[in-house]
Amino acid sequence: MNGLSRGIAAVVIGLAQAQQPSVANDAVSMRVACGTTTVEFGVAFPIEVERAWREDLVPEPWHDAALAPLTVEELGVTTRQEGGRSIETRRFRARAFARGELVVPASTIRARDQHGREQIAVANALELIVNSSLPPGDAGEAELPAVLIVVPASPWRTALRVLAGLAALALGILGSRFAARRRRERRADPVVPPRVLVQERLAALRSVVPDEVPNVAAWTGLSTALRDWLAACCGIPAIDRTTDEVLASFDGDGHDDLAAVLRACDLVKFAQRTLDAAAFAAALDAAERLVGSTGEDRR
Repeated sequence: MNGLSRGIAAVVIGLAQAQQPSVANDAVSMRVACGTTTVEFGVAFPIEVERAWREDLVPEPWHDAALAPLTVEELGVTTRQEGGRSIETRRFRARAFARGELVVPASTIRARDQHGREQIAVANALELIVNSSLPPGDAGEAELPAVLIVVPASPWRTALRVLAGLAALALGILGSRFAARRRRERRADPVVPPRVLVQERLAALRSVVPDEVPNVAAWTGLSTALRDWLAACCGIPAIDRTTDEVLASFDGDGHDDLAAVLRACDLVKFAQRTLDAAAFAAALDAAERLVGSTGEDRR
């Protein structure tokens, strides 16, 4: 690099540094504590975040997304004054949904004084090892996708989950009434085969789910009906197994239909994807095709 190039580079670097806010750890600080470096897939573990700032500063609001790719639930927050500083401590219940090495990037706290001058401090990054939560020797991958879209926890999301639970309850009641009415109308053997009961549940889902985007309760009802059929007619205890474990145990015709339906249900239930009514109808078609093409017992 010649003298002119070095001079231009020095000017550019100087201007960039002049635009950066000052870093003053005596004014602000931040710490993220986990207490462990090894966690289990989907099993809750505690995390604590401590932010501190000089009393004349105003910090930016905290966002749970700073702990991504972990999913977190805030358990409580406390604030105290100490030595001219405000110290905020937040406690979380965290879960990891990706096996292997997982890194939570370093978080940043920014605070400004009344003149707009900004102070910055950077917390430590977290490096975790995520082990399987299954007992040693159990085959199969975890049911959740390896990479999830992490959505920060918020009051409206909690409200949606409550509404989804109520919708699932109402859906179950409607499905039970529909199945009961069908059984009363049947004049044949009062012992209804498990396959027929599952077909009735699928028909009930098709009749009560509106044309709009199906909610989590509808997809959960579809997944549960299909897993009950696997347990009753195929001898596969699917309720207690992951999707990959179920698919590994199912070796009959219709494997592709089974995989498509269960994975679509997982995307909605766990990855919080939104699938439209056409996708739900296609999944119902595949489930009915799979259940209807088999005998009473595949075991």
